Amino acid sequence: MKFGGGAKQIFTLFGGDVPIEMDSEPAKQLGFTSERFEGWLWKHGKYIYVSYIVSRQEGKGNLSRLFKRIQSFGFGIKVPIPFPKMEMILRSHGFKHTLEDFKEAKAPNVEVWVLEPRTVKL
Repeated sequence: MKFGGGAKQIFTLFGGDVPIEMDSEPAKQLGFTSERFEGWLWKHGKYIYVSYIVSRQEGKGNLSRLFKRIQSFGFGIKVPIPFPKMEMILRSHGFKHTLEDFKEAKAPNVEVWVLEPRTVKL
């Protein structure tokens, strides 16, 4: 089974709101592989949540490429409670600081950094 570019394909590929398991075919399409990262991704609505992610090769651009790839499929990116070093990276990529309620976890006002999905002008 081959997975290629395009937001429609990736939305179909992920189906509903699901975790994105590292090294799975959808994860590989995003560049989320165990040789590059430790951490977690999951799809929720029009966003990919990035949680406790660490690059195994700091300074090589892996995180920037992951963000660009996620956005190329039409998703926004949300990073809850980032590490301090990650917060600096998020600021440099244009993420905005927000607060969200995670009702399932009964956690109100959780710090979440957000990069909205890109809009394409035709």
